[in-house]
Amino acid sequence: MSTKNHRAGDIYSSSHTTVTDATGKILAKIQNYRDISKIAIGIIKPRAKSSSGEKVKIGYGDNRCIKLQVNGNAACQEVYVYTVNNPQETKLHIARSARNIGMAICFEIKAGKRKKRKRRTKPTSNGH
Repeated sequence: MSTKNHRAGDIYSSSHTTVTDATGKILAKIQNYRDISKIAIGIIKPRAKSSSGEKVKIGYGDNRCIKLQVNGNAACQEVYVYTVNNPQETKLHIARSARNIGMAICFEIKAGKRKKRKRRTKPTSNGH
């Protein structure tokens, strides 16, 4: 059973079922995707009203899990999407779905994948 502000069913975990309007829009688009096995809805965190619109940040969760941070006009909510096969293809589907409904998207960089800058060393007085 899914209503405007609640989600329930086979793929939804039952710990939290209330969703924000922005989260509801993106979940309606992705819930029937073939590679999604489970969706865990997080708590809703209020934030200052924003005129920047709705945005979804697609990041990394645990193994075979994609973390979505969905920002609406007055609240933020995290959603964990579990995949069966290809997490990268599922991320691409989520990003396209968000873009198609007019949400801004951004991607989180995995912590271990950032390039490190080389440190500059000062030349020593003996020329080495």
